[in-house]
Amino acid sequence: MVFASLVKKEVMVVLKSPAFIVGVVILVVYFSILGRAIGVATEQATREVVGSYVGVVSEDAGYVTCRLLQLANTTLSGRLIKVPTVEEGLGRFPAVVVVPRGFGDSLLRNSTLYLYGYVRLDSVSLAQSARVQLVNSVARVLEELSRALLAAEKGVNVSDILRTLVPRVEARVGGKVVDFNALTSLLLSVMMFVYMVGLLGVLTLMYSSQSVATEKEEKAFEMLLTLPISRTAIAVAKVVGAAVLSLIMVVAYFAGLSFILVSIGTSESAVEGQRVAAAASLWNLVQFLGGEGVALLALSLGLMLVFSGSLGLLVGALSSDTRVAGAMAGPVGVVLFAGLLASQFTGIPLSPLSSLLGASVYGLPLAILVSYVLGDITIALQATGLATAVTVLTVLAVIGVFDSERILIGVSLRRRRPG
Repeated sequence: MVFASLVKKEVMVVLKSPAFIVGVVILVVYFSILGRAIGVATEQATREVVGSYVGVVSEDAGYVTCRLLQLANTTLSGRLIKVPTVEEGLGRFPAVVVVPRGFGDSLLRNSTLYLYGYVRLDSVSLAQSARVQLVNSVARVLEELSRALLAAEKGVNVSDILRTLVPRVEARVGGKVVDFNALTSLLLSVMMFVYMVGLLGVLTLMYSSQSVATEKEEKAFEMLLTLPISRTAIAVAKVVGAAVLSLIMVVAYFAGLSFILVSIGTSESAVEGQRVAAAASLWNLVQFLGGEGVALLALSLGLMLVFSGSLGLLVGALSSDTRVAGAMAGPVGVVLFAGLLASQFTGIPLSPLSSLLGASVYGLPLAILVSYVLGDITIALQATGLATAVTVLTVLAVIGVFDSERILIGVSLRRRRPG
């Protein structure tokens, strides 16, 4: 009975906290909206694969190729539209397929067929990358129809025709031409980097908030304030300490994850292949950014650490104990982190609104990456300026709270009982 009472006491202390109740409500509402946003993005990706029109540039005017394209267009419900050039086609459609010269002759000789595809990406996201599947879906239809045509020509069963149609896809991203493998590597790099940044920010926020709340709860903060050091210096030390701890945790996490991925390889050549792929992925990202972009990205990480640490100090300073601090910091960190991950599904098109990612500071690295990949650094500069302003305001708020007596008592949302 005593044990059950203790458990009940621990649970009820948190459940009665207004901060915990507000945090639960925020999470429920937020993830409902987030789930809908991801669902819309998934539906968009499906529509792009199933219902989008595809431009066709035919360089082979032979009867066999014309007949094959006619049958393919009928199979795809008229979604293949002839265009004179790839550039004009990408201006009208998300993807263009090029049928090269000699395609019909290669078909009749039962040789390997090559199909060239081009896609236009307006953003860097999973939904946008689905446009590559448009080319692959057209290639599958053409391959099946070409087997049927060849079987009819030779008077044999379709199962006797063994052939391969190889699609070679390139993506037009911000004026650059990227092949499919490089595009996949680039998207993977962006996703992993964004995940690492989000995790780093959440940990920094949690560590800094708990640092202040723990010392207040243990009555050690008053003694800390008696030391011959300014309160601002105390705040800076806590932010730096939280950032260092977060960096250690994130590096250890990704080092362990990399070790697991490498250990999955069954041979030395497989391990070496994974290392080469990882290096190529990182190198592709650095190439897109250039020296200026890498420097701007490093600045964004610094701003994010300062912002997260300062935000955590505010949460800890305004909390009466560690439980309230955890109940407040957890939902705040989850909302910022989950919003960052959701952007990988919904996509971030280049527009003045994209710079608003800097307002969360967590979204600044993503805004910079997308801006440089798509070839317009204006958004990156605007987002950096906005993130800098938000970070400075947060730091000033921390200094104000630390210089006041509110740092000792926090904020209580409960009504005082009349004496």
